[in-house]
Amino acid sequence: MSAAAQETYYWLHNDMNPEHSEYKLMDYMEPKGGSSASINLDEGAAIWATPPFERDAKINGDVKITVFLEAFFIREDLLPFQVKIIKASLIDIAPSGNIDIIDSTRPTPIFFPKNNTLKSWTFKINNVERVIPAGHCLGIKIEKTFDLLSYFPFSILSPFFATYVLYDSTYTKSYVLVPFNITGEGISLECFNNRKEVKPGEEAIYTVIIYNNGEQNDTVRISSSYTGDDWKVEIEKTQVKVPARSFSYTDVTVTAPENASEDDYLNITIYAEGSTGSDSLWLNTT
Repeated sequence: MSAAAQETYYWLHNDMNPEHSEYKLMDYMEPKGGSSASINLDEGAAIWATPPFERDAKINGDVKITVFLEAFFIREDLLPFQVKIIKASLIDIAPSGNIDIIDSTRPTPIFFPKNNTLKSWTFKINNVERVIPAGHCLGIKIEKTFDLLSYFPFSILSPFFATYVLYDSTYTKSYVLVPFNITGEGISLECFNNRKEVKPGEEAIYTVIIYNNGEQNDTVRISSSYTGDDWKVEIEKTQVKVPARSFSYTDVTVTAPENASEDDYLNITIYAEGSTGSDSLWLNTT
């Protein structure tokens, strides 16, 4: 059985994580606002986490964490440069809130000349192989490590410095790119356009293709993660017969509430389960 990795973007947001309110949310929704949110790493580490996984998910490959960093000093014209030492970690958060560090980068010195105090930086965690259990959250932790300003007499100047992570805007799209394992045989899903925009009360129709990569015919059950009442999610065919080495399809219709506002959106996961395998994909409606 062969396997491949499907890279999934998780964007960093300023919203509260629905499961762990002490952390920020990261999800599939790309930022659309014009104003950046910020966290000062001099005041403590910054942590973002996904909502709990509905099912086990295996990470297999290199994880890339890209964040916008700003080195602030009250009189930037007086300093030719600043150096910040930052570390990024990939974490697994249990339902109890316990954090297990999957892996981390080494503390990384980042150079900021006085005419370039804001920059995008990508941390790479190589060869991650980890199963995130159902009910757990995947997260990242960004923290400042060694800091000369923590030591006397330099500590006298520390109130005039800050190290910010900027995120959640169209100008500072900080994100995590995660390679999830996909089985090369069995069942797989595809949707060529899994992001759509609708007006209040209108519907978006997604055509989901179900591939049977195996050597035997299969009847595949299609379901959705959505359990709410405001939006309406309808699956045209909840059971689809797919011949061996062939494909079929079903439509998923998402209807926005009549009173939906401009900032409302719905992220759902579509699941496919057959006797020869299973897969899932996400749909985003705004």
